[in-house]
Amino acid sequence: MVKEELNQKSPLRKLEAITEGGVGTGNIGVIASKQGIGKTACLVHIAVDSLLRDKHVIHVSFDKKTDYISAWYEDIFEEISKKEILSLQC
Repeated sequence: MVKEELNQKSPLRKLEAITEGGVGTGNIGVIASKQGIGKTACLVHIAVDSLLRDKHVIHVSFDKKTDYISAWYEDIFEEISKKEILSLQC
C-alpha cells in the first residue's frame, strides 16, 4: 500500500513525463555539480524509487565510503516504515 502511494506521488513521475520516459534503456544519465549540492541525495532518491518499482540498482561511489551511502538508504527506509506503522494505527 505504501509502496504504490510512494510510486504514484514521486516527483520522478513528472520527470519521466517531461523526458518521455526517462533516460532510456541502454543510455547513461549523469549528475554532476560541485561538492555539497546534493548529488548523493538525488541519486539515492532515484535509486529508492527504482527499488520501490522492483528494479535492480547498483550504487557506485568513487568518493564516499560504503557506510556513508548505506546510511542514506537506511534512513529513507526507516522513515517509510514509520509512515506505514502510523497509517496502520490510524
